Amino acid sequence: MNYHYLALLGLAFAITYPTLLTLHPQVAKSTLSELDSTPYGNLLLNTIDLQLSASKSLSSSEDLLSQIESMLTSYLKTSKSLYSKHDEMCKRHYDSYLAIIDKAQANIENSQKRINVIIPLLGDAATYVPEKEQEVEQAKRWSETAWEEVDKEKIRFAEREHSYEISIEGCDKALGLIETLQSNPSFTLGESSKIASSLLQVSKSFDENSKEELSPLIKVLIELSVTHENISNPNNLEKISELLKDLKKDFEDSMALNKENHEKAIKGAIAYADEKRYTYQNLNRQDNIILDNQVKLQQEMYNEQLKIDAETRTRENAEKKLELLEQWCQAEDSKAKLQEKSIESELEICLNLKEISSQLEADTTNFLNNRVR
Repeated sequence: MNYHYLALLGLAFAITYPTLLTLHPQVAKSTLSELDSTPYGNLLLNTIDLQLSASKSLSSSEDLLSQIESMLTSYLKTSKSLYSKHDEMCKRHYDSYLAIIDKAQANIENSQKRINVIIPLLGDAATYVPEKEQEVEQAKRWSETAWEEVDKEKIRFAEREHSYEISIEGCDKALGLIETLQSNPSFTLGESSKIASSLLQVSKSFDENSKEELSPLIKVLIELSVTHENISNPNNLEKISELLKDLKKDFEDSMALNKENHEKAIKGAIAYADEKRYTYQNLNRQDNIILDNQVKLQQEMYNEQLKIDAETRTRENAEKKLELLEQWCQAEDSKAKLQEKSIESELEICLNLKEISSQLEADTTNFLNNRVR
């Protein structure tokens, strides 16, 4: 609101309502000159001069100056109230931006602390994962080797079993030939050669499974295969028969022991293979956990960095707004103080003029008549 304009309207309106003023005889002419030297004092004196030209009296100035005093006092009160509200608003927004900045900075520091914790953990994982993968690979090879050993043991057992079966079958054939010789001692030379050749062929099947104590039997069979007389000798046949029976029994015992040893070997090999497989699975599970944790840590660090970026933007935005707020508040503060000072100055001029015009009407009239217009 333009209070100068209102003041002039008030002065023009007050001209038509003259009021008698009592003048004090002790005012100095220099005071009116000082008031006239100010823009607002000059404005008021011009208005009073205009009024004096119309009414030839200063009596109406009292109400006019009182109205102006009241108006300026109201303006000053309103200005101070607005300044107080403006100051409170600035302080409220200032505190709000500071809180945003402090919170953003605290969040940035918390995220940075978490990142500082994650970085060495990722470093440890980067070192530990290759080592764990080597352990996993080694355990896998152990497991595979153990199961390969199980398969090899099965093959070896089958080969030994088959060899024992052939040897036992050879013993049965040899015993059958001995029985034939014992039941028919009058066979021809050709038949005896055929039987001797068969015994020799049977003896060859014992080579792989025969023990040192069986070598005499092999030797006897070979010797018997040479002549008809040896084969047809009842004592030799009986000796051969006993040796063959002992040999068969030994093969059967060895076969049973082989089966027992095989079962133990298979059981132990499977247990060892299972243990290595469990070790492999356990190490592989640990490796997967480490890898999962590594991925989670990387994701967490990425998220924390995103938080830092977002909070940094929030802080910087609040700092810019705070800077603009401070500039605006300072400008408004300066403007409000200047306005208050101006109103106070005008109010002081009004009060001085009111006091002078009310106390020294003649001197005031004389001053107005003699001032340069």
